[in-house]
Amino acid sequence: LVVVKMDAEDNGLFEFVRYDPAVEEAINEVFPSDDPMDRPDFDPIKHINECFPSEQSLGGLDSFVAKLRVKVKHLDDDIQTSIRNQTRAGLDGGQALADARKGMADLFSRIRDIRAKAEQSERMVQEITRDIKSLDIAKENLTKSITTLNHLHMMVGAIDNLNEMMRNSSYTEAAHHLSAVVDVLKHFSQHTDIERIRDFTSKIESIKEGMVTKVTLEFRTAFPTARPDFERCNGARLLQACALLDVLDPKVKKDTIDWFYTLQLKEYFEIFGGQTDAAWIDKIDRRYSWFKKALQMYDENCTAIFPPQWGIAAGLAMRFCEITRDQLQQLLLVRKADIDVKVLMYAIQKTVEFESFLNLKFNPGGIPAEERRPHVDLDDPQTDADSIRAKFLRQRKLEKEKAAAAEEAKRPPTIQFTQKILSVFEKVLDVYINSLDTQLTEQLNEANRNFKSELAKALSGSEASETISSSLALMQFVKDRLTEAAKFGTPKVYDELYKMFKRQLKFYAQRVLNPNLPRFAALPTLQTTELKLSNEEIAAACRVLNTADYCIELTTQLQAKFTDKVTPELKGTVDLSDETASFTEVIQNTISLLVRSLETQCDTALQAMLKLRWDTVEDVGDASPYVALLGRTIATVVPPTRTALSHNRKYFNNFCIKFATSFVPRVLSTLYKVRLVSAVGAEQLLLDMQSIKPILMDVPSVGTDQGKQNPATFTRIIQTGMSKAEKIVKLLMSPHDNHQLFVDDYLKLLGTSEDTEGGPKESEFQKILEMKGLRRAEQQAIIDVFQKKIGAPKDTPSLKQRLSATTITTVTSGINTTKGAFTGAIKGVQKLVKGATEGPPKP
Repeated sequence: LVVVKMDAEDNGLFEFVRYDPAVEEAINEVFPSDDPMDRPDFDPIKHINECFPSEQSLGGLDSFVAKLRVKVKHLDDDIQTSIRNQTRAGLDGGQALADARKGMADLFSRIRDIRAKAEQSERMVQEITRDIKSLDIAKENLTKSITTLNHLHMMVGAIDNLNEMMRNSSYTEAAHHLSAVVDVLKHFSQHTDIERIRDFTSKIESIKEGMVTKVTLEFRTAFPTARPDFERCNGARLLQACALLDVLDPKVKKDTIDWFYTLQLKEYFEIFGGQTDAAWIDKIDRRYSWFKKALQMYDENCTAIFPPQWGIAAGLAMRFCEITRDQLQQLLLVRKADIDVKVLMYAIQKTVEFESFLNLKFNPGGIPAEERRPHVDLDDPQTDADSIRAKFLRQRKLEKEKAAAAEEAKRPPTIQFTQKILSVFEKVLDVYINSLDTQLTEQLNEANRNFKSELAKALSGSEASETISSSLALMQFVKDRLTEAAKFGTPKVYDELYKMFKRQLKFYAQRVLNPNLPRFAALPTLQTTELKLSNEEIAAACRVLNTADYCIELTTQLQAKFTDKVTPELKGTVDLSDETASFTEVIQNTISLLVRSLETQCDTALQAMLKLRWDTVEDVGDASPYVALLGRTIATVVPPTRTALSHNRKYFNNFCIKFATSFVPRVLSTLYKVRLVSAVGAEQLLLDMQSIKPILMDVPSVGTDQGKQNPATFTRIIQTGMSKAEKIVKLLMSPHDNHQLFVDDYLKLLGTSEDTEGGPKESEFQKILEMKGLRRAEQQAIIDVFQKKIGAPKDTPSLKQRLSATTITTVTSGINTTKGAFTGAIKGVQKLVKGATEGPPKP
């Protein structure tokens, strides 16, 4: 809170209060006001000056003062009213507090009265129920005593009955009585310190031991061998004995079942145990045939002896699988070197079939889920007779399903036999994979050795667009191995197959397909080597290309397959992109050979253009002979390539684009080498360039009647490159007497964009001067004008240096066109496209 008082100079007329900004903000929120006198930064003098800015405005001073006095009176009234209300509120609050305290005192008094009455009522209830509690305790004790006496009486009678039942071999009744006696003994578990109880317990245990001995003897007598002897035993009595075993100690039942399993499989141990010849995996089907006969014998003789819920047959099958797995594991480890892959796959196949047989036999399945129907409310009011009938039918079906479910509950638990024996073959998975690797390597090496003869045979007997048979054999090999892998039932085999196929696919691309390309040795020096492929070589190269494309599709499918099948540890690392790149490299090499072959044969026409004397041309007629030669060459070479790639049009389009990208710069380069072109010669040369353009545009469809649309990239390259050639020739037709006009013509036609080396096109301008056959002095004068026009930098080389460099470059390029120059030519075409879109520069 800040109190501001004016200094003595103002006679203390103004004194007001200022609050903190937070307080001021709170006041404004509660009492918003637009009155300037309510502002925290109110200045009286400033406010008076605003109200009376001039002497003329003082005429309203009296009325202004009167308004202020009224406002002050109202404020005083409001303040007095607020003070009275506040005083009255304090008095009312004190009275309300006193009333509240009085009410609380009265409430506490009532609570104490209620508590006292509640305690009094509780004492009355306890007095009333004291006798009732004593009677309840007496009743409980009497009930326990009677129950105990009944149990003791039952114990005495049960012991005598059990002894009598065992003498008469009444196993079913004995089972019921023994179950009841065992339940009764649980009631005396806390009273074993009583002698009589201990005596009863010892007698019951003695009876149990006698039962175990007698039941065991019954089974030993009934089964002298695996087949029961019904002359010496009764099947129904053995079934009753099983009911008694269910009540006895579970260990007794387990020992009896184990003894039965051992007895049934005793012959199996004798025939297939150890290192005998019959135990080896080539005779594994004999093992399974033996057990199927044993199951058949069990079904014929033992199903009436053992209760179904015991699942003896399924347990016997599981014990057989465990024993067979252990025996095979020992055999495979000892004789791992003797494993033959064909025998191994035969054993796996038989094992898969046997496990499927066991699953089908012991897990027949229940009611299909799609046949189940929800419960139908029969009370739903409907008058349609068919609907009511359908409801009753569904209700009856539900009842049958419930009965079937109850019957299913009596069956033994479901047992899965998958991988119970088959898992043992994972131990020798490396033998399988190594054999496959060796087999596939030999197959690919054989394909490599016979590649030429196979290719020649295929070309003579079928269309060249088909793939090589070795790739089909590879595909079939892959399919067969994936089918075999599914039999193992484990993703580990897919891990190993993935690693093997990854290695072999790259081998097939790099060691079989690539080296067997026609003129493969010419690839490293392709741009500097004259290469002419025959029609047979073109067909062979295209067949290799089609094969590589087929392998790319196969590799893509394999990657998706392995990604889905391999173990989780390897799932994120499955990647066959390198192998796909290897086949893509084969395709690119093939296209490069085809393009170079076409270029080489077209170079003859370009060399013929250089040999012409363009200064001796007297008149303009038809196109020059070299143009017709170029057309004949393209018409001869391209159709066989298109036919061979008819099933892969995208690669033929790629071939055409690469040819255009490479050949158009060669046309421009050859054009720059033409010398002494007269005005008439320039007109003839322009006609030739205009004639070459449709020939090149017709490359994709030459020799056919079908007018397919050319690829957009191909069309753009041809139009851009040949348009520049026409502009160059048109510039040759322009007179050079007026240097300024000649330079302007050049800039209008070809612009001043940068050339392929990244500098201004002065070198190109100089080449055009050389084509016109001008002397060096004339060239220098025109170049000086050109440099002034484009603003050449100070470090621009002199004419002599440029001419020397041009001469050296021309000679060198005539002897050996390097790969870098070829790449530069391609970039030059791209620069031309950019220059054509930008248009001529602004002056």
